[in-house]
Amino acid sequence: ESLDISWVGVPESAGVKIEYSVVGSLDEEFSGSPDTVVYATQSPFTLSGLEHSTYYRLHIYPACDSVADGCHYRSYSGQTLHPPVDIPYCENFDAFENNGYPNNWRYLSEHSNCNPHITTSTYQSEQGSLELTALHGYSSYAIMPSFNAECEEFGSVYVLPYIKCTDTAGVKLLVGYMTDIYDTNSFVVVDTIDFESTTDWVRYLVVMHNFNKSTMNVAFKMVSNNQYHKFCYIDDLCIEQCLSTNLQITDI
Repeated sequence: ESLDISWVGVPESAGVKIEYSVVGSLDEEFSGSPDTVVYATQSPFTLSGLEHSTYYRLHIYPACDSVADGCHYRSYSGQTLHPPVDIPYCENFDAFENNGYPNNWRYLSEHSNCNPHITTSTYQSEQGSLELTALHGYSSYAIMPSFNAECEEFGSVYVLPYIKCTDTAGVKLLVGYMTDIYDTNSFVVVDTIDFESTTDWVRYLVVMHNFNKSTMNVAFKMVSNNQYHKFCYIDDLCIEQCLSTNLQITDI
């Protein structure tokens, strides 16, 4: 796997120094010596030979070697992609630690306190569920991995999650897809789920017609108009496919 890096304002004759290490999340920094150090002169630059589904923290020094030399680095984070998954696909979120996250999923958050994560205190079955958090003006996104090429012959995708929410007022879960897993503006709503109960787990069916596995990732977006944190839980999620057929009926 690889990460693409680009920069401006640094002459090729000087280049940049890139330090990077494996970390546990997009927000985590590394301390001490980095795992790897590389030098690059041309932008963009591809950092290759990385592990899939892994978080990396990068320190980039422009045209110098280290802080000791009077240089100041910029710190960035990145996550390599996971290989596409097969359909049917099911995830019960039981194999992860509390506050962890599925390593083949991604997330985006508009507030540092709204990052989706695994909780082991609320679940539909067994011992874990995916918790999404939102408060007024800030949403969170849970983004599924892409699907294998063999799925292209199927026109519709069925999204079947069990969902529960801690509030019914002003809280919604939007189910849809993203065409750019790094850009919240690419999220397209397919269905909006309003909650009528805070005690029951309810299974929903969302049908995504003309689903293109090459350009779309199934995603969940939680929104709230409440000033306090609200929570929504997803468990025992299944993705199924519907075969696209063109039927022609001829009079006999």
